[in-house]
Amino acid sequence: MQIQPGTLHFYKTHIVDLRRSEWDKQKSDPSSGKFVFTGKKVYVRSEDYLKKGIRHKYRLEWVQYDPQGGLTMLKTYQYQLGADFVVAGKDPYWPEGLEPDAEGHYRFMDTVLMKIPLDRWTEKRKREIDRANREADNVRRAFKRRVSEADRRAVIDEEDLYKII
Repeated sequence: MQIQPGTLHFYKTHIVDLRRSEWDKQKSDPSSGKFVFTGKKVYVRSEDYLKKGIRHKYRLEWVQYDPQGGLTMLKTYQYQLGADFVVAGKDPYWPEGLEPDAEGHYRFMDTVLMKIPLDRWTEKRKREIDRANREADNVRRAFKRRVSEADRRAVIDEEDLYKII
């Protein structure tokens, strides 16, 4: 299935890593988001974070940009994760096909491209995974407390089911 250009999914998967791509620095204008590629175009991939030689310092994410709503999500990312805007001409990333706004930020609909320091993002993911594991453990413990021993015996486990069949 081909991803349609002009969709958020397209821009999430088509962020060009300008450090590893080959582009003409004379004919290109990074501050206006216009590039002329002379060779390979390399995209930022999740596998890049696992390879030491090409690991990025930042995790790139599209964050909700809602001035009418007080920029709540944007401020959360900035204060809690140290996120900052990806700035055209300054940062080596370009969402393919997008031009920056007047401030040099890449915006698509109600989102803006931000860079999060990798160590802060990793801590956030670890907290989320730990919380999910704790919740699953809490559900298991609650189930064991609520189900009496007689009820547990009435439940057929997989091994007994195979004996019956």
